[in-house]
Amino acid sequence: MKKGTRIASGILLVFVFLFSLLSVGFSAQEVILNSIPDKSPGEDVVISGQTVFDEIVVKVLRPNSTILYINTLKGKNFNDKVTLPADSPEGTYTVVAGKGSVVDIKTFNVVRKQSSLPSSSSEVLIPNTKEAENQAGVQPSQKEDIKQTDKTALPEITIDNSGIIRPKISQLSEERLDVKLDESSVTKALQMQVSKKKILTLDLKISKPLVQYNIALPSRVFTASFDVQEVLVNTDELSLKLPADLLKEKNIDNNKQIEILIKKVENSNIPSEIRAAVGKRPIYEIGFYQDLKKLNFERPTNSIKISIAYTPGVEELSGIENLVMLHINDDGKAEVVSNSKYVANSKRMVANVNSFSKFAVGYISKKFDDLKNYSWAEKAVSSLATRNIISGADQNSFRPQEYIKRGEFVKWLVNALGLDAQYSSNFEDVKKDSIYWREVAIAKALGIAKGYANKFKPEDYITREDMMVLVVRALEVANKPMVKTKSSLATKFYDSSDISSYAQDSISVLVANDLIKGNSKNQILPRKFATRAEAAQLLFRIFFKWE
Repeated sequence: MKKGTRIASGILLVFVFLFSLLSVGFSAQEVILNSIPDKSPGEDVVISGQTVFDEIVVKVLRPNSTILYINTLKGKNFNDKVTLPADSPEGTYTVVAGKGSVVDIKTFNVVRKQSSLPSSSSEVLIPNTKEAENQAGVQPSQKEDIKQTDKTALPEITIDNSGIIRPKISQLSEERLDVKLDESSVTKALQMQVSKKKILTLDLKISKPLVQYNIALPSRVFTASFDVQEVLVNTDELSLKLPADLLKEKNIDNNKQIEILIKKVENSNIPSEIRAAVGKRPIYEIGFYQDLKKLNFERPTNSIKISIAYTPGVEELSGIENLVMLHINDDGKAEVVSNSKYVANSKRMVANVNSFSKFAVGYISKKFDDLKNYSWAEKAVSSLATRNIISGADQNSFRPQEYIKRGEFVKWLVNALGLDAQYSSNFEDVKKDSIYWREVAIAKALGIAKGYANKFKPEDYITREDMMVLVVRALEVANKPMVKTKSSLATKFYDSSDISSYAQDSISVLVANDLIKGNSKNQILPRKFATRAEAAQLLFRIFFKWE
């Protein structure tokens, strides 16, 4: 081999060797956090870096290892910003970014300027620092670099005689509340309850508006391991009712805690196309985390109840039925939660959902061009169509005067009450590709739609009395509290003799519960076909009668 060739080969081997070292080094560093300079209270902290993951979680920990900020970021080159509260305590703050056990950690110091107000103190218990670090996902080798100079700690927990858990707070800073419960606290709270149905209740109402809640609970609370049926989290701004088997089928570590994040979101952080509908109304993000992993899940039914405190403005009072809750998923797409409604007695927007993300209070009114002569039904049609409970004939017309078919009415009825059920068959005359196949199958499984000889006649128009019979059956299945009465109330109508015997009790129940009324001639017109406008009006009354 010539000397020049040997030199070239040697250079090539060195280059390949160096390239392989760089490749190995990059693959081993799957998350890289950029350094963060020291800050003062009130300043912005920029969190940026690179990762091989499509999605990571970032946490900012105070000097005492409680969570200041948590967020999920997407993209190989991530970038986020958090503003330090004006009363942030001095000390070393920790930023942890990654996925699961693969993390990178950076620290920065917060130094208060001389012109700043002195940091506040509060009469609270000092938390277990090591345990807090474990929950933060910090590796043992990295803990030595985290200084614990901040003495502000988690608030002391109190449990009253009825088993309700409350944080004992004398003073709260940063507009955030951190609450951490261990298994002994949960067990004690449940033992205080005399009811057989155990409900773990966290009352976090402190009569002061906050922007974020960080709640840590034992994982076993949500895996049906505890003797508890529900978990209630009540704050001044938002409340959650969670089933105890929420995470039963999820792959989680039962020896570690679940962190629940409730965070207020700015209007600028939601998709631009829905900002007008939301306006200045509240927006909240709700998330479940374990270590640095966001727990994404979807329940088979809407078994999670959310309520958001809201006081309507004067201009909204005449159209209160147009207030809805919007679900904004992680991809930025928003949809109206069909069962959402405003409850005036509690001044809260309520909805039942099957997953978590961002939720906003919005005001939306859907209009149709052919309702001018049907002013009595316009409000009902608009509010139910906005929620996709009922639908128009097309984008601009509703055709209120047309008769409604049996299959379509069952679809509307099931949607209005949010009914669901396991089903394996349907009536033989309900076509698989029909728009109402699923809802009729649900109604059949629940015993609402009974048909005759396994036929339902879905394309026939429905009579008013048959519509009322189906409604009462559905209300009973949905466990709606109703005034029970015998068929005597059906005889009050001038045409009561036209009512079929099988429909008399159902009509009496609807009259007793103020859901139907006669016309100006005191007629119920039981055997007349129901129009689309009449069906919408009845379902509107049902939808807003119960929370």
